[in-house]
Amino acid sequence: MVRIKKTTKYSLFTEGNLSNLVNSKRIKLYDEIYSLQNENFSNINEQILIDNIVQHYKMNEIILYEDKITKSKLLDKQIDVSWEKDRDIRDRSKPFFIRGKSIIFTIPFNGDVILFKSRSSNFLPTGFSKAEVSQNEINITYDIYNYDNNSNKETADLIMKTFTEDLNLIKKDLQHINNEVIDYNYSLEKYIKELLLKRKAELSVDSDLEELINFPLMVADNLKNINGIGNKYSKLLENAGVNTIPELSKESAEKLYSKLIKVNEDKEITERNPSIQTLINWINKSNDQMREVKEELRAINLKLENFSDISKEQLDLLRSIKEDSKLIREIDKKLDYILPDIKSEIGSWIEQIKSSNILEKDSFVKELEKILKLESTSKIIASIPLIPGFLKLQQEFGFTVNWLKWFEKLREIFRRSK
Repeated sequence: MVRIKKTTKYSLFTEGNLSNLVNSKRIKLYDEIYSLQNENFSNINEQILIDNIVQHYKMNEIILYEDKITKSKLLDKQIDVSWEKDRDIRDRSKPFFIRGKSIIFTIPFNGDVILFKSRSSNFLPTGFSKAEVSQNEINITYDIYNYDNNSNKETADLIMKTFTEDLNLIKKDLQHINNEVIDYNYSLEKYIKELLLKRKAELSVDSDLEELINFPLMVADNLKNINGIGNKYSKLLENAGVNTIPELSKESAEKLYSKLIKVNEDKEITERNPSIQTLINWINKSNDQMREVKEELRAINLKLENFSDISKEQLDLLRSIKEDSKLIREIDKKLDYILPDIKSEIGSWIEQIKSSNILEKDSFVKELEKILKLESTSKIIASIPLIPGFLKLQQEFGFTVNWLKWFEKLREIFRRSK
């Protein structure tokens, strides 16, 4: 009796849940949108920006071109049948070969090849979809043996029946996968618009927030912040076209030296010119200050990111609490009764984050565990919004709702103490 064996070992739709792929795309999308700055919005039409992001993050469902399926020629092959129990084989520890044929069916397709690795989030895979997948083709190989020339029609029918059954299994699994891809793509534009709206709101945070963070923002604009540059040398540099520390940091000591000599000859601003070595020192110091300013700005942006949904009144109160140890003790006495509940709630936050797929979960858990060690109710409430990435926490898990309840209790006691 003719026998057909599928020799492809690779199983389709078994390497990971499609929801994991979708979540990883959403995380990358979130990070990209939250890296956008004001100039990204001003230099391009917003709908064009949305369309570009959609094109980058959408997934292409798999389309099989059944009308273009091809088969290879029948090829001679030595086929191992040592595994067949109905054969009289004395030593099954070794291969036992018989003559047979091999044929390959090729199914062209279009779409994201990675989808063949993912299993549906809602349906179990059939478990019988086995094939080799390249960039745009599926190949299924069959070994054929135990047939003779008198059974060609029977053999051909069996080959076609086997292939059709396998093709239908692949199509069934693909239908579940494609449905999820369509749902993801359909929701993509709305999700991007929501993120862009929130990002633009962040970027338009009131400048009062910057004043609450004590960093010297204007340090780079004052040449006198460089040790050794007084009023006279500052005036000399300005007359030579060097008005700020960023401009000084880009200068060449030799070229600047020549410019300063010429300016001083014309305007007699200083009694003597700075030496080339002095200019090198000034330029090096200006570069050091520029690095410091960039770090300060990075720290400011990090803190501003956390305050996007917190009002100025709330910030003022949090600042007052952080700066007034007497007030902290007074509030802690009156809020001592909710401390166990707060710690229990934060503990549940930590468990939720640990079981999530967000990339920053280790840093979030570390920050929350640090807060959990505090024994001051008011300090815990005041510290939560300072967690780097607090905005993402509140978007992913809705933690803000609980925090606002605690904050209202804190504000009520704060008002009574005034």
